[in-house]
Formats: sequence, C-alpha cells, structure tokens
Amino acid sequence: MYRRIALLLLLAAAGASGPARAENFPDHPVRLIVVDPPGSAVDVVARLLADQLGQRWKQQALVENRPGASGTIAANAVAKAKPDGYTVLMTGTFTEAIVPFAMEQMPYDWRRDLEPLAEVARLPFVLVVPAASPLKSLEDVAAAARSKAAGLSVGGLPRGSSLHLTWELVAERMGIASTYVAYNSSTQLQTDLLSGQFDIAIDTIGSARGFILNGRTRGLAVTSGARSGVLPNVPTLDENGLRGMEVIVWVGSLAPAGTPRERLAVLEQSLIEAARSEPVRSKLGEFGYVVTGRSGAQLAETIREDRVRFEPLVRRLAIRMN
Repeated sequence: MYRRIALLLLLAAAGASGPARAENFPDHPVRLIVVDPPGSAVDVVARLLADQLGQRWKQQALVENRPGASGTIAANAVAKAKPDGYTVLMTGTFTEAIVPFAMEQMPYDWRRDLEPLAEVARLPFVLVVPAASPLKSLEDVAAAARSKAAGLSVGGLPRGSSLHLTWELVAERMGIASTYVAYNSSTQLQTDLLSGQFDIAIDTIGSARGFILNGRTRGLAVTSGARSGVLPNVPTLDENGLRGMEVIVWVGSLAPAGTPRERLAVLEQSLIEAARSEPVRSKLGEFGYVVTGRSGAQLAETIREDRVRFEPLVRRLAIRMN
C-alpha cells in the first residue's frame, strides 16, 4: 500500500513538472540570429521584435547578425543549433525560397532542418521613374519596351535578389524584354535613376519613398495586392492592368527542427503578439512594411508557394550564388 501511494505521488509530481517547465520557458536569453547585416530589412524587424519579446518574457532577446553566403551562414548556425527554443532564425523570402535553387551545395538540409515559427511582416516593392519621364503607367512601360530592340533598362539591387526576381516576374507577365542593371545599394540606384542611367527602377518602399514624396521620382506601381499606406497615391500592379498579380516578400522566423512542440508554441505566440503590438506595427508601417503576424503553419505554406514560384525563374535565368 505504501509503495502504491508513493508511486502515485511520484506520477503526480512528474505530471505537474511538465507544464511548469513550459510555463517557465524561456528562463534565460533567446538569440535571434539575423541573416543580414545591421540596418537591413530583416534586421529592422528583428530589433523591433527583440524589445517587445524581452518585455513579454522578462528575458533578453539578443539580436545577432551573421550575414554572408546569401543568408546561409545564419541559417546553417540555427539549423545546427541545439533544438531547445533558445536559438531563432530571422530570415525572409530570399534565403528560404530563392537561394536553395541558386546554390549548388547548401551547408544544411533546407527542406528538413528548420521549422517555420511565424511570419512577422511582408514588404512590397515599388516601380519608379524620374519625375520627368514620359512613362506614366505600366502600359506606357510596355509600349516603350516594345519600341526598343533590347527593351528597357531597369535598375535594381543585385542579380538574384528578391527585387531582381520580382521585376523578372512582372516583365514576364507583361511580355516585354529588358536589361537588368544591378546595384549594391539603393542610394546609388536612386542617384543613377535621377541622372537617367536607365529607364525604370524597382526598389523597396522605404528607400524610394522620400524621392517620390519630394517629387523627384514618380511611383508607377507597388507590387502588393493593396496600395501602400505610406504611398497611397501609387497604384498596384492589378490597377495597372496586371490582374490579380502580387509579388511581395516576407520576413519571419524559423527554429531548429526537433525543438519541443510546447516551446515552438510559446515562441510562435510571442512572435505574433510582438509583431501585432502597436510599437512594432506603427514603426514598421513607417518603412512600408505590412505587419501580418501569421502562424508557423501559414508561413510553411507561403514558403512552399514561393519555392514553386521562384525555382523555375532562378533556373531559367541561370542564377548562381556559389
């Protein structure tokens, strides 16, 4: 009888300890490993989230930038980290849906080693021309492209980037030829656009917005399904005649595969709540982001769809990043 009572007490104690451990997670700092350098689109999101996460957890969320190798240095570090919930990858469309098809050999298994946690925000791009340009719509762009043997010259960030592939998708849908001129910085891109080095540019809203608002450039289209809250006068691709078209990149988080489900649930809920908080939502809105706060399951589906969309394009354009 005494042994039976002791066993029941032991089982009760064990049952109580499980929830307690889940409730106490995290009990020390969590690292947010960022695929890009400080000041980048992903980094901005990570640093805003870190403050909110720290307040919720009463533990630090430490932002650690590990740029290089098209984001795979950071992704590999997280993929091979201890799956205990204390290491989280902050990444986006480029590293998850473009790079796997542009690298001959990845340092980790990109299909299985990372678990989607949450989508934090989405970021549309904008097509711009100099204010004095005769191009007033995408219909004008198409007509101008067809009048030139080599099509239009288009400025954007590096070849193989999300910006580059977004333009290629738009050009493919419009049925036009173009020559893509790659830049390493938006500053030089906008400078050369103003000096007439090329016909049209594709850039992030955050980088292009100031030039549009001060009248130096003109926005032709945003690549989101709805108009941007910070560029309300710039129409969408759909409004420009590309019915139903939307190309928008995401910023989100992933964890090492094998992380306990209860810890993944805590991380997912915390990230979504932090993303939807007023400080994060308002600040990201100023930069042209659209806060989403979507679940890990929804992010997983988005990643699958992005890979289907970008793989044939990467292969057709023979983009290599090794």
